Amino acid sequence: MRRQDVHSVYIHDIVVIKLERLILFNEYQNKIPLPSRPPFTDNMVIIAGWGVTENVQAGVTSTYLKKLPGSVLNYTDCNNFIPLVISNNKFCTYHSLGKGVCSGDAGGSVTSNGELYGIILFSFDCVQDVPDIHTTVYYYLDFIRTHMIE
Repeated sequence: MRRQDVHSVYIHDIVVIKLERLILFNEYQNKIPLPSRPPFTDNMVIIAGWGVTENVQAGVTSTYLKKLPGSVLNYTDCNNFIPLVISNNKFCTYHSLGKGVCSGDAGGSVTSNGELYGIILFSFDCVQDVPDIHTTVYYYLDFIRTHMIE
């Protein structure tokens, strides 16, 4: 992996959306449980999104959901490659050079053991051997639950 420099600072990037109508669950859309614990180092996850998969310069996103296995990095390793302070409200994953998060994937899911562990935040240079950054859902459980019942 290689180190990436960035000039923007992302602190909190999460929202709770309240719908006016119920969602009808079926084989294409369903709920997922919130996490029972935070992600841990070497935790295997599935990263899913509709981002760019080919011809990155053209910016054409996928017409169907793509998924990729990944592994959670520890905070020290992540901070060695990402010039942001990655603390417990974010975590990093990595797969391999040429595989990972790209433009259009932000907001996608990071799941493990049938639970939503993260929300794709961003990537540097689209699958160029730099870890991907995600919002840690566990960190925001109180925020999520408070806004779900309002």
